[in-house]
Amino acid sequence: TLSAKSAGEITMLRAEMGSTVRKGQVLAKINPEMAEANLKQAQANFEMAQSNYERQKQLIAKNLISDTQFEAAKTQFTVAQSGLRLASINLTYASVISPINGVIAEKYVDLYTFVAPGRPVVRVVNPKVIEIEVGLSEKNVGRLNKGDLAELVVSSLPGQVFNGNVVQIGLQGNQDNKTFPVKVQFANPSSNMKGGMIGDLTIFSTVYTQAVVVPFELIQKSTDGETYVFVLLGDKAVKRPVVVGDVHQNRARIESGLVSGDRVIVDGYKFVSDGTSVSVKH
Repeated sequence: TLSAKSAGEITMLRAEMGSTVRKGQVLAKINPEMAEANLKQAQANFEMAQSNYERQKQLIAKNLISDTQFEAAKTQFTVAQSGLRLASINLTYASVISPINGVIAEKYVDLYTFVAPGRPVVRVVNPKVIEIEVGLSEKNVGRLNKGDLAELVVSSLPGQVFNGNVVQIGLQGNQDNKTFPVKVQFANPSSNMKGGMIGDLTIFSTVYTQAVVVPFELIQKSTDGETYVFVLLGDKAVKRPVVVGDVHQNRARIESGLVSGDRVIVDGYKFVSDGTSVSVKH
């Protein structure tokens, strides 16, 4: 979001919703007459002080003036130089300039609106890159690192999966909901994902090259909170307590309780108990 840096009336506005803009393009001007007048005055003061300073340098070299007179001229020149620089900066503040190549996403003011410093004027976005901010708990944010992979599925864009990375992890938690802000950036080359769309975001805090994974629905929970699955040992169903790690797209990573090669009961798992005889149909 680009905000006003000076106070005044919007005298020029070239920011239509959805229009394409380029980096460095002037999108709005805040009545520059005062800033232009101040710059002209500062320029005149500078030129006068510079001329006087150059003359005083010649006179001091010939011992025709005192050191005090020379230092006064030097100080006057330095002050005028700073005044000119400040006036030039203030004139640039009269323009709202796009910092990127992008598209106008929102316009907050109209032509001839009076604005104060800090008031939002327009919002420019790069449609090729989408940035999402989410709040994560203390436990979850502690697992993340900048650069971690992320995946986004947007409900209104079925069949499309957007891949991205964690680009920023907040250091200060939100006092209201006790979450930490995390920013994730996604490539959007076709510009079909829009701000405000709803989707499911998954952040992969760790990438496992080998893991034991089972369908999430097979995991059951007892009244005391123990999670377990049923495995086949011989012709018996055996209750096997498991520790569940990450869950992604209905698949759960098992941290302990199962090893590669265990035969997990899938069909009829809700109808067996520990020790139930099971017949396997091929």
